[in-house]
Amino acid sequence: MDKLLALISEIGEDDDDDTVIRLGSVTASGSGLELRLEVSTFNLETNTRNLEIRCEDVQEYAIKNEAASSLILTSNHPLLWRFTHDSASAFFYGVPPNAYAATGALYEAHRHAVDDWFGLESQLNGGMELSKLLSTGNGLLAQGPLPLLTVYKNVLSQYSVEVEIRNPYPPGGRMSPPHVKNRLWNETKALLIGDSYITGIGWTAQ
Repeated sequence: MDKLLALISEIGEDDDDDTVIRLGSVTASGSGLELRLEVSTFNLETNTRNLEIRCEDVQEYAIKNEAASSLILTSNHPLLWRFTHDSASAFFYGVPPNAYAATGALYEAHRHAVDDWFGLESQLNGGMELSKLLSTGNGLLAQGPLPLLTVYKNVLSQYSVEVEIRNPYPPGGRMSPPHVKNRLWNETKALLIGDSYITGIGWTAQ
């Protein structure tokens, strides 16, 4: 971990460098992934190095074959919320005066909270369109990590709709033993390579 953090720090230490990160390969091994990256910096001269980064226990990932300009390892990111926060179900009560306005506000608040890393639809009750669902007056709104459900609750309170967050459960599920929950909370990190990402535990690099 220390070596990986040092390598990432070196890549970003000179703001004047024009850094390009290209993905060479992604190899799966058991529950892990190994990435081979080519990092080039262009300033007064070109400097290229190869990195091998491995995650021993991958939770989820999305790899795009696009050149990136940034490489970040973080323990604080919306992609990690379902591993580092309790999740729950959010039920709503009340009909907003303008269901379309409330729908638009939810989409805007969601994007402000998580940028473009994942869409609102991935959290919603997908039984019907959101505006139609809100017009029914009550029902399951969404399921997801508590920070995100709290965002939805605060938005809909401005449209005369009450949201009740019920049945919270920790990362790993209700039946997971304490050591599994603690490991997810404390050790899960996200590696961000431009718009690509990997979340998991046990990071090494060379």
